[in-house]
Amino acid sequence: YTEVNSRTLVYEDGGAAYGADAIIGLEYKFTAIPVAVSLDLKPFFQFNQAGGFNAAVDKSIGLKLTF
Repeated sequence: YTEVNSRTLVYEDGGAAYGADAIIGLEYKFTAIPVAVSLDLKPFFQFNQAGGFNAAVDKSIGLKLTF
């Protein structure tokens, strides 16, 4: 594999990584307007064939139109 930056690995020889992901989120729907906002966290960890370990938390904020 080739490490592109501190969080991205590119497997050039068909290597694999094994791990687990989870998603945790909150959502709030406004009553006066048809809009909802959300906050999601996605913690994950993985082991790769080269013996490496990677763990982090991805974050996102969402804005949705509701009907």
